[in-house]
Amino acid sequence: MSSVDLNVTKWGLQFAGRFFPASIGKNGITASKREGDNATPIGNHQITSVLYRPDRVIKPCAWAKIIKPYDIWSDDVKDPNYNMIGKRPYEYRHEVLSRPDPLYDVILLTNWNWPVQIKEWGPLFLYTPGENQDTPQKVALHWLPIISYG
Repeated sequence: MSSVDLNVTKWGLQFAGRFFPASIGKNGITASKREGDNATPIGNHQITSVLYRPDRVIKPCAWAKIIKPYDIWSDDVKDPNYNMIGKRPYEYRHEVLSRPDPLYDVILLTNWNWPVQIKEWGPLFLYTPGENQDTPQKVALHWLPIISYG
């Protein structure tokens, strides 16, 4: 594991030699990840992209990309563009990235299943959780000091 890898563990998220409190999927962590299993993939992951809402937060790092009001993330394994950003309207199952709550104000994307290798493996998002937000299969950081390393 290098100093810029994210290590997802049952104790939280390890990055740059430090542990950060994090919420993981309802069904814990797993080495056998499947889309919709409500689990978080264990292991070492690298940050590949940062997405952010410019109407809510300042640009977190020089290489961050803007989340636009019509952006979605495809989570439908039947979609040829599964595990990718798209635009609304969208015919396949997806998550809207520009939400009324702060859940996806900043999203860190990782190299987990990217480029897509197995369609049953969902993406690994890292984001700031809101109050009473569950974490189906992602990692929710309670603050985002990691992006300062970008």
